[in-house]
Amino acid sequence: MLDEKYKPENAVEVPAEAAETQTWQQSLDEVAKRELLLLGEGQIVYFRPVSGEEYEAGTQAARLVTGLGVFSARGNLLLVCPDLETAAAFAMENNLVPVRLH
Repeated sequence: MLDEKYKPENAVEVPAEAAETQTWQQSLDEVAKRELLLLGEGQIVYFRPVSGEEYEAGTQAARLVTGLGVFSARGNLLLVCPDLETAAAFAMENNLVPVRLH
């Protein structure tokens, strides 16, 4: 511990309990951010028209696509379908719930 004479004038000592609470809150915030990123993943999908280069799930290179894209909750392209009926059928077969984008 520093001598009192080397301590800055505006230094405030944080009680050990407050520091522990702050650390706990930061950990909770990090967990909350991770959970929000995964919210709905594997459960919901959305559809939007795609035209041009897109990255499909599981690939590392973009490919030229045109049609109706089925996207995961995180925005990953799962499949490109020719129409809405095919996209809806894919979602139902895989127990995924389509949601509307606003």
